[in-house]
Amino acid sequence: MAWAATAAYLAIIGILGWRALRGGDTEKVMFVVNVVLLWGSAIWLFGYPALIGPAVFGAGGMLVMLVALTSSDLKVRVPVARVEADSFDPEDLATEIAATEAETRRKAA
Repeated sequence: MAWAATAAYLAIIGILGWRALRGGDTEKVMFVVNVVLLWGSAIWLFGYPALIGPAVFGAGGMLVMLVALTSSDLKVRVPVARVEADSFDPEDLATEIAATEAETRRKAA
């Protein structure tokens, strides 16, 4: 019975969401109201797992979001020197790399 009820809930949410996307403001508000009422009835039908499940997924989602927001400082951008095949001169390449490294240090400071 639980799987059939879960499938019915998902179908109802899909239909209501489709209507809310294509409808006006009233349909959007009623979609939120209906989702809250469906969640309440899922708590009544399934009990504690229906109450704690969204909280666990929400906590995991927040953790992923915080890691994504704060991990951008860990990325080190390494400048790449472009060299054409016809005009390869090791001294020019060394000068360009030194200039790029100096610019990177200046930006970091």
